[in-house]
Amino acid sequence: MKQTDLKIAGLRVRIELHDEYEGLKMPESYMPFVTEPTNDAPDVTLTVKSGYERAAEGMNPVSSGMNDLGEARLYHNGGEYAVDLLPHPSSSFRTMHISEDFTTGRLQLPGDRYAAFTVDSMLRILYSQAVVLHHGFMLHSAAVVRDGKAVLFMGKSGTGKSTHAQLWLREFAGTSLLNDDNPVVRVSADGTVTVYGSPWSGKTPCYRNAEAPVEAMVRLEQAPVNRYTELSNIDAFVAVLPGVSVITHSRKLYGEACSSVVEALKCVKVGKLECTPEPSAAYECQKGISGEKR
Repeated sequence: MKQTDLKIAGLRVRIELHDEYEGLKMPESYMPFVTEPTNDAPDVTLTVKSGYERAAEGMNPVSSGMNDLGEARLYHNGGEYAVDLLPHPSSSFRTMHISEDFTTGRLQLPGDRYAAFTVDSMLRILYSQAVVLHHGFMLHSAAVVRDGKAVLFMGKSGTGKSTHAQLWLREFAGTSLLNDDNPVVRVSADGTVTVYGSPWSGKTPCYRNAEAPVEAMVRLEQAPVNRYTELSNIDAFVAVLPGVSVITHSRKLYGEACSSVVEALKCVKVGKLECTPEPSAAYECQKGISGEKR
């Protein structure tokens, strides 16, 4: 058995590779997050073995859909969850069984060229739900850091999150990209809201094991002109929640995610930016966040 320990946004994650998968090479994106193993129990463990297993008969289908990971189906039977993932149309479904508390995942794989992709995808799914039970959430967004504070750009796929993040990098000296697609937000006991890099960053390779306090979260909408609107209360909540990776079928998970968002919004600015892909959009956003008169 080959074991790899990662530390992602403060959570210790363990990958256990058995059988023919002991030689499976971990993605380069994991390297900044690798940590020395300890005797302490990990927060999340993914076990990978040879074999072929589908969602058990009798499990209830919960949801299905297509995303950047492929075709995914979720099942539940009251004692555990199962995720079916089709990484490529020419492949067969791979299944991960997940404990009810999202601390462990069990994945059996046939030997094929999609093994590394499947392990990475399943770990992302498992981790994104586990962190919800640790006062956090993975947010579909691009995160930049300027003057030591982070701004997260949210929006539907294709809205221009990456484009807007790049505008900030070009227009504001000293700005850096923390993560381009899947940063992790956590709320501490004292109310501090921190965003962390993760091993998953969409099409832009940005795998930084770094963190920053969150100043603002901004939902982007394409428009012919640039206009920033400050949001509060329910409007702010509705702007942020759709970007949170959470299984809504689970009352516990969904409740924890909603609670963390509510806590985060107590000290984080939220806005909506109707914008063009031009540099002026970045300045409009920055002025809106800072409260400068426009």
